Amino acid sequence: MSAEKKIAVLGIELPEMPITSPLVDHLMVKKSGDLLFVAGVGPCRRGKPSYTGRLVTGMKHEAGYEAAREAAVNALALIRAELGDLDRVGEIVKVTGYVASDDDFYDQHMILNGASHLFKDVFGERGEHVCTAVGVNVLPFNVPVLLDMVVRIKTDGGEEGK
Repeated sequence: MSAEKKIAVLGIELPEMPITSPLVDHLMVKKSGDLLFVAGVGPCRRGKPSYTGRLVTGMKHEAGYEAAREAAVNALALIRAELGDLDRVGEIVKVTGYVASDDDFYDQHMILNGASHLFKDVFGERGEHVCTAVGVNVLPFNVPVLLDMVVRIKTDGGEEGK
């Protein structure tokens, strides 16, 4: 099943995402050759953070997981905005996730599963990626999660870029 159809089947509505943000002075997504770099994508709705705060020891992971999933939905919206169609994604290569957390919170990788699971649900094997989870003290706009990604774009012939 195509990624675009899978998004519909999953009931996900991708928001309109500007490739540039009025809140920062850099691009959110940039194409270089057959690679697409997506940077600093957090859980936001209508230009405002939808989740805020840090993950703390003893806190249930559900809110952090959902924040990472929402950040992934926004990343998919940026990818679609740049490529015009999610079916042009050859594969998700790498995800680096930054998780705002207390010094004694050690489950950043579990939080990022919210994004990783979504990418696999949408793209199947093409959504499998390497992932680095980094705990940080704070993140911009007090969001709990930011994602950076590297995506390989399919070439015009439909083959994955080499």
